[in-house]
Amino acid sequence: MSEEKVLSSPIKRKIVYLLKTDGPMIFKTIKDEISISSDSLKIALNDLEADGIIKKKKGKIELTELGKEISQKISSME
Repeated sequence: MSEEKVLSSPIKRKIVYLLKTDGPMIFKTIKDEISISSDSLKIALNDLEADGIIKKKKGKIELTELGKEISQKISSME
């Protein structure tokens, strides 16, 4: 299940948590906030998008409804 994939990945957890707390962001902002290489971020974002957790809208990356549900579980873990 996609939720388990997010919860088991520190990078994906950080991305989802960041989008939950700060709202939609551009790629560079996410990259700078979590100090990750562009390649690693692209892979993580592609996985999250394929699993329906994030979506790209007008150049920004944001959580889907599923992403928002998962972000609640991440918040309780932090």
